[in-house]
Amino acid sequence: MTWSICGTRNTYEFLNTGISLLKNGGSAVDAVESVIKQVELNAKDWSVGYNGFPNLLGYTELDASIMIGSTRKAGAVAGLKNYLHAISIARQVMEQSPHVLLVGEGAELFAKTVGFKELDTLTDSSMNDYYQNVISGNDLFDGMPVPQEITDLAWRYDNYIKDQLKRFDYRSWY
Repeated sequence: MTWSICGTRNTYEFLNTGISLLKNGGSAVDAVESVIKQVELNAKDWSVGYNGFPNLLGYTELDASIMIGSTRKAGAVAGLKNYLHAISIARQVMEQSPHVLLVGEGAELFAKTVGFKELDTLTDSSMNDYYQNVISGNDLFDGMPVPQEITDLAWRYDNYIKDQLKRFDYRSWY
C-alpha cells in the first residue's frame, strides 16, 4: 500500500514518524497527533507549542483541531493556556465529549479533568524574540527555505483541491 502524508514546513522534519505509524497499522488520527505533538515540542518553532510567541497580553495561547474525515467527528481547543499538547487535548474533546470546540477556561478545565498536566509554554526566549521581531515589524519568514518536497506536494494537492471544489457543491455543506 502506498502512503501519502503532507504538512506545512513546520511539520516537515517529523512526517516520517506519521508515515511509520501508518505503515505499522496506526490510524490517520494517530499519525496526525504524533506529528503535531513533535511540532508542539519543537522549541525552534515559535508559531505553536513550547516556546511559542505570546499574544498581545503576554500569554501563549494554543489552538488545535483534529477530525476524522470519513465520520466528520471532530474536536478542537482554542485559547488554551498552560497546556503543551493542544492536539492531544483536541483529540480527547473529539473522543470523550459531546462538544466539537472548547475555548479558554473551559478547554483548560477539560484538559485538567481528563488528566493533562499544566506546563507554562512561554519562555524568556520566546518573549524576547517576540518583542525583537514582531513588535519591531521584522518579517519572520524572510529567507526561510521551503523544502522542494513540500513545494512539489503543494502543487499536486493544490490541483487536487481545485478539482474537488469543482466536483462537489461544498457550499451546500454550510
